[in-house]
Amino acid sequence: MSLGGVLYCELLRPLCRPPPWPVVFAITFVSRLGKYLPGKFASVLGAVWLLHRHQVPVSVSASAIFLRQGLLTVVGLLMSAPLTLWRPVRTHLPHAWVWCMVLAVAVLICLHPRVFFGLANLVLRRLRLPVVMQRPRLRQYVPSLVIAGIASCISGVGLWSAARSVTGVSPHWMAVFMCGQALAGTIGFLAVFAPGGLGVREGILLVILDPILRFKDLSAVVAVVARIAQIATELVLAGVGLLVLRGTAPRVRP
Repeated sequence: MSLGGVLYCELLRPLCRPPPWPVVFAITFVSRLGKYLPGKFASVLGAVWLLHRHQVPVSVSASAIFLRQGLLTVVGLLMSAPLTLWRPVRTHLPHAWVWCMVLAVAVLICLHPRVFFGLANLVLRRLRLPVVMQRPRLRQYVPSLVIAGIASCISGVGLWSAARSVTGVSPHWMAVFMCGQALAGTIGFLAVFAPGGLGVREGILLVILDPILRFKDLSAVVAVVARIAQIATELVLAGVGLLVLRGTAPRVRP
């Protein structure tokens, strides 16, 4: 989640002068708790309001949030594509590798800055929000992709650690845990009706973990442990974020 703050800074930079990085990190931590409210709009509104207090225009912060969520969604789909090559999936879907290739190519095309920012600006214009006038070059855009990919991998390692705390799962399954967590997190985010992806993410993890852990009850325990660990971490980081924001005066326009 700390990498989410870095991603915010990278996406805000082409649109405006971002607040100091401790403030952006704190806003990221605090606003994430809003995703547990119905509709998940509280998370967006919270981030927009907090950024506005530090002189980031509402329209600009909304654009940055849209770009961040879009980038994380596309990267999540790319990270989950290798699941179609996994034997349990190929058993039920023999031609899954074709979908893997199609999905990977489509996502890679969408990730190109010309395509991604072109589509994003089209949506931003429809929403009457500021567009990215200075589209970053590929070498400037790569750090954001790397950050999003690293964040997804760390989340997968966290899921494997949760399973390891319950049963002796081998590191051999690490790649599957990373791909599965990326898929569960992406679908959970897209499920607007589920606060924080509750139930949706766990349901996907049950399907993915069953072939590994063999016992459905054990898979459910791992999914619950992972969720509890995530909520506990988010609460701690949000508390730290509130302390940072209390000790940081809002930026005043010159």
